[in-house]
Amino acid sequence: MLNRNEISLKMLSSIERLDYRTLRRCRRNGLLNLEHIFQYYLNNGDFRLLKLASEHINEKLIAICEKYNNCSLNFDCDIETQVDPEIEDIPDENSN
Repeated sequence: MLNRNEISLKMLSSIERLDYRTLRRCRRNGLLNLEHIFQYYLNNGDFRLLKLASEHINEKLIAICEKYNNCSLNFDCDIETQVDPEIEDIPDENSN
């Protein structure tokens, strides 16, 4: 069983097919795993205050939070978790 802290942004991207823009906004705003995203949502009610977040990003992240809110997060081991090469190129928070 995986908990929300164990679902990295890269893994979440593979599961939910997050686009590059959404991944970049999450990374730049310190939302590095599902728990970070979920806690931000609980504290703020949406993602409109994220720097440079579009309505598309807001809607996508809200949908993810609602999907996993009542879920035990028992993921099947057969889930495809290969990461798109573009995702690997997202700069880390501390990168210039």
